Amino acid sequence: MSGLYCPMMELECTVPNVEAPSPAPSCSSIIDPPDYSHPPGFGGTTQAKRQTWYNSTLASRRKRLTAHFEDLEQCYFSNKMSRITDEGRNLNQLDDFMECLSKFTRYNSVRPLATLSYASDLYNGSSIVSSIEFDRDCDYFAIAGVTKKIKVFEYGTVIQDAVDIHYPVNEMTCNSKIRFPLLSFQEHEKRCWSVDFNLMDPKLLASGSDDAKVKLWSTNLDNSVASIEAKANVCCVKFSPTSRYHLAFGCAGEIRIGYHCVHYYDLRNTKQPIMVFKGHRKAVSYAKFVNGEEIVSASTDSQLKLWNVNKPHCLRSFKGHINEKNFVGLASNGDYVACGSENNSLYLYYKGLSKTLLTFKFDTVKSVLDKDKKEDDTNEFVSAVCWRAMPDGESNVLIAANSQGTIKVLELV
Repeated sequence: MSGLYCPMMELECTVPNVEAPSPAPSCSSIIDPPDYSHPPGFGGTTQAKRQTWYNSTLASRRKRLTAHFEDLEQCYFSNKMSRITDEGRNLNQLDDFMECLSKFTRYNSVRPLATLSYASDLYNGSSIVSSIEFDRDCDYFAIAGVTKKIKVFEYGTVIQDAVDIHYPVNEMTCNSKIRFPLLSFQEHEKRCWSVDFNLMDPKLLASGSDDAKVKLWSTNLDNSVASIEAKANVCCVKFSPTSRYHLAFGCAGEIRIGYHCVHYYDLRNTKQPIMVFKGHRKAVSYAKFVNGEEIVSASTDSQLKLWNVNKPHCLRSFKGHINEKNFVGLASNGDYVACGSENNSLYLYYKGLSKTLLTFKFDTVKSVLDKDKKEDDTNEFVSAVCWRAMPDGESNVLIAANSQGTIKVLELV
C-alpha cells in the first residue's frame, strides 16, 4: 500500500486550515470551489463567503473519500499499471489519478433551481415525461411525454423568474399524429423506439424499432437510404458527436448468443459492425456517447457500462440506481453520467469511478385520486434526463423529470 500512500498524502496536504486560512498550495485544484463568476444556473453558483464554502464541504469530502477509498485505490493502481505497459505515455504516474480526484471532489450536492410541471391536471393518472432536449444554443428546452404534448420553455425565464409557476412559450398537442408534419417516414413494421439526428450531417437521421431494424433516412428523400439488420428489438440509436459515419444502438437481446448488446457501426459498411459490446444481462435501453471514443449504456439490469469503441471489453460498470422495467433516462456531459432510478431519484456518476457520486430525491406529489396512498406505495420513477451544454463543453446544470410530470432544473454545487 506504500504506492497509494503518496497520492492520498498529497490530497491531505491540499485541505486548508479552516480556523486559519492560508494561501492555497499549488495542487489545490483538487478541493477548489467551482467558478462563481456566473449567476445560478448559468455556469456556476453565487459565492457568499469562500471560507463558509470550505467549512460546509470539508467534512462531506472526507466522508466521500472514505466511502470511495477502494474505488480510488483501484483507479490509482490501474493508472500505474497502464503507465508500465504503455511506454509511449507520459511517465508522470499521478496525472490521471490527480485528475480523477479533482473531478471526484468538484461537486458536493445537487441543488434545485426551478420546478415545472408537465401534468395537465390533478386527475391525470399518468404524466410521464419521456424526453427532454435543449436547442443548439441552450436558450430553450422542449419536454415531451405520454400526455401527447410537447412543451417548450425559455431557460433564462425559468431560472430568473421569482414565481414558482412557469408557463411554456409554446405548446403543441399531438392527439394521434403530429398535425402538419414537416416530414413523415413510414417503413418500420413495428413500434419505433428511438430517433436521432446526425450532428455532423443534420440531414441524416436514424431510427430503431421493434422490427429489429435500424433505418437511415435523409430529409431530402422519401424512402430510407440504408437499413441495418439488428436481429433483436432495437431500443435506442445514437450517432457519434464527432463523426458522421459512426452509429451505436442497443438491443433487447439476442437469444442465440445470450447477450443484450450494444452495436457500433461504420455507416460506410453496414454489413457488419465494427464492435459488439457484450455484458448486459437484460435489455439495453440507452446508448450514449460520452465523447468520440467512449459510449455509456444503460440496461434494465440496473447497471450502466462504459465502453471504448476500440476495445471489446467493458471499461467500468456503474451500480447504485434501480432500473428493472422502465426507461429512466441517461445523459452525459463528458465527465459525469446522470441517469434516473425507479426509486424516484436521480443518480450521478463520475466516469472514472464505479460508485454513485451524488443523488437527488424527487418529492412524491400525490394527485387527488392518490391522496390516501402512502409514500412507500407509490411507483414513481425518474424518466428523463438532459444536460445543459456550455460553449466551453463544461456543464453543471441538468434537467430531470419523473413519471408524475414533475420537472426539476438542477445544479451541481
